[in-house]
Amino acid sequence: AAAAAAAAPPQMPNHAGGAVALDAPTLALQALTAMLAQQHLDSLAIRAEAAASRAAQEAASELALAQQCRAAAGPAPLFVGKPNDIEAHRWLIALERWFVSARVDANDDSSRITNAVASMREAAQAWWAAETTSGRANAITTWAQFAKAVKAHFLPMDTERWAMQQRERITRAAIKDVAAYTANYAELDMLLPDETELSRVMAYERGLPEHYRVKCAERRFATLAEATTAMLAAWNARENARGAHAALGNTETAEPAAGAAASSSPSSAAFPAASD
Repeated sequence: AAAAAAAAPPQMPNHAGGAVALDAPTLALQALTAMLAQQHLDSLAIRAEAAASRAAQEAASELALAQQCRAAAGPAPLFVGKPNDIEAHRWLIALERWFVSARVDANDDSSRITNAVASMREAAQAWWAAETTSGRANAITTWAQFAKAVKAHFLPMDTERWAMQQRERITRAAIKDVAAYTANYAELDMLLPDETELSRVMAYERGLPEHYRVKCAERRFATLAEATTAMLAAWNARENARGAHAALGNTETAEPAAGAAASSSPSSAAFPAASD
């Protein structure tokens, strides 16, 4: 009886409460279904493991690249904290550029503030120490708040009036170097966000050397960005041409000297004159 029961095909209950024997094709189908289901689960596990491995490799590569960029960027720009001066404004701009080079994420406020504080010296370092001791530093949690606090303490009280005065001074100084003048003007312009484009262009135009001032006025630029880009391009082209002309002049001067040396006597070639 036991042997007969073992040899009997599996059975499943029917609706009437009895048992129905499963035939061989049905059993084979069930086994195939179970095998396919297991294979699908194994495939999902393999894919998940591969995805996790790729993510780990990408994270490691990103970290290595960030470390390389940080090393290549060098130390963050220093800030000594001159009062009532544009140095704070320059420092914040320089830091923004350094953050890009060092791959410090724009949303990583903590790293930005930490690096900025580490680059403070003298009066700036003393100011932040006082802010920390008083507890005011605890309220500064974002980069925007930090930059605002730096400007409030180190820039002139009336920043816009001061920037306008400084801009007026450099536009009257008759600076001949267009690149240097443009850089100084751009620094001050950032402190005057409410000016119209026309007034910005006209003020910039007034400080240019005469040749460039005429060209700028003739082209009637609509924005300051257009004016500075065009004037810098013209200045660089002129400087490059001047450098090429000077190099050509040196070459032409050197050629006769070389020819004279070639035609000189062997004794003079054997014993060249002493040089400084």
